[in-house]
Order: sequence, then C-alpha cells, then structure tokens
Amino acid sequence: MSLKPQPPQPILAELVAWGERHLAADSPYHLVGGVLYAQFHAEEFAA
Repeated sequence: MSLKPQPPQPILAELVAWGERHLAADSPYHLVGGVLYAQFHAEEFAA
C-alpha cells in the first residue's frame, strides 16, 4: 500500500484558537503546529 503525497492543508482557525486557549505557551504542540507543520511536507517523505 502506498499513499500519494498531498499538499499540506492549512490548520483550521478553530483548532489554532483552541490550542491557544488550552495549551501552555511552551507546549511542543505549538512548535509542531506553528513551525514544523509549515516546513515539512509529505512529498519529502514519499520515497
């Protein structure tokens, strides 16, 4: 089974707002959502 790479979809505004309300500022999820999500794409890992 293989998956075809897809372009990244933007993170939903509701999810961003929820994270800002419920997660600590130094939470690793802020790093993933705010920085890493925009830098790494599925095409880079397809091979």
